[in-house]
Amino acid sequence: MKRIINVVGTILTLGMLLMGCSTNNASSKTQSSNTEKTTTNKSSVIGKTYATKVEGESIPSTGAYYFYFQDKSHLVMSFVGQYPSNKMWYKLISKVRYEKIPTDNKDYSLKIKSSDTFDEIYSSKEHLENKDIPILFKKHSHSFVLSTSVIINKDKVRFEDGNSLYQVKNLDVNYSNFDSYVDSIAKKSMKKYAKLSKYSFGSPSPGHPENSIAFKGNKYIWKYSGENYEMEGAATSPSRYDMGIITGTYALIGNKLTLYLEDSNVPIYLGLADELENNTYTRKSSLGIEKGIVVFKKTGKILHLDSAPDQILQDENMIQNSYKDLSNYNRLAKLVSGSNSLDNKMKKIDYGLSESSDDTEDDSDDSDSETSNDGITGEQFVDFLKSRGELQSSDDYSIDDSNDNVYRIDDSDETVEAVYVVKWADGDDYFILGDDNRIYFGEDGEPISYLQELTEVFNL
Repeated sequence: MKRIINVVGTILTLGMLLMGCSTNNASSKTQSSNTEKTTTNKSSVIGKTYATKVEGESIPSTGAYYFYFQDKSHLVMSFVGQYPSNKMWYKLISKVRYEKIPTDNKDYSLKIKSSDTFDEIYSSKEHLENKDIPILFKKHSHSFVLSTSVIINKDKVRFEDGNSLYQVKNLDVNYSNFDSYVDSIAKKSMKKYAKLSKYSFGSPSPGHPENSIAFKGNKYIWKYSGENYEMEGAATSPSRYDMGIITGTYALIGNKLTLYLEDSNVPIYLGLADELENNTYTRKSSLGIEKGIVVFKKTGKILHLDSAPDQILQDENMIQNSYKDLSNYNRLAKLVSGSNSLDNKMKKIDYGLSESSDDTEDDSDDSDSETSNDGITGEQFVDFLKSRGELQSSDDYSIDDSNDNVYRIDDSDETVEAVYVVKWADGDDYFILGDDNRIYFGEDGEPISYLQELTEVFNL
């Protein structure tokens, strides 16, 4: 019996020893597995930031790309630069979905699938480097595009062209929750700089096309009009105006209101005040300002233009409306796009000057109804001058179409033959339609002056 008990005891003891060994082996395997995971995590790019350029410890630097790897399928890209036109500094940030594609060299190439990109705009490099609140924060109109592929090998990141990216450890921006970051920055920027939301301003000048601006959040809509001085020098010329709808974002810092123009291809319409107010025009062009800014000085309830690109001709003060709501903004918003947009409403004036008159085959000896080689009668030329305000309906004038008068052009040795000469009966001034299809203005005994803008409208 004792022998049986001893055998059982021995078996139990051996069993416990074997279990201990098994436990130790399992523990060892677990520790080994954890070590492998730790090693894998340490070699991963997840949760790390890489940059193409680092100026010492200064972050960010101009012209630098930054990549924060949020998880195994998302990263945040940013690029820092300066707009050459307005000298503002910016940071583009974009949350990107990516896919790792194996390469032949045991590397992984990142395939970017989609992105939402935002603009952070700063007034200076110091403003940017100090990580101040951006004066503007807005969604970018285009996706973030890289000109080269990004290659990953364990915890090493480089561009396909061979340029390595360096790990950045002191980037004082938390991109781990991108949506939260975007929401926080947008609210802070709006609160600090978008102080004109729901306000609107306008120029009260009678007889001028509407010139007014309205604000919502950090956006504005400006129904812009400004006097065009191309015809300055023609004594009888009434005022012409440029008109268009300009949109973008803004920032109010102290008494300095800065408008950032969103689109350089804004249609601009030229015409007399009453023509534009009736949604008609004589010439259409484009604003043509790339990344332009317009600066107003705000004094109390008055906006005064301080600086602007040459294309902006507005020089009148705009006065703040007494009420604060979005009615003006909503009204102007209808002119931006859609069936009621300004571009949809505006119609080009057709003077019928390009078509031959029904009277061109008329053998009448009335000189006023005879036609030029382009099929334009003398009366049609007069009608055009009246439509542009060069002649008044009450004016007493004569039309000379003898076609044998030669006139010398001012500041040149060139001459032109007159097709029609329209002259005031009680003065020495006259208009000429030349055989070169140009319009000139002259006085008796003086060389004639070429009227370029009037000619361009005549030949539209």
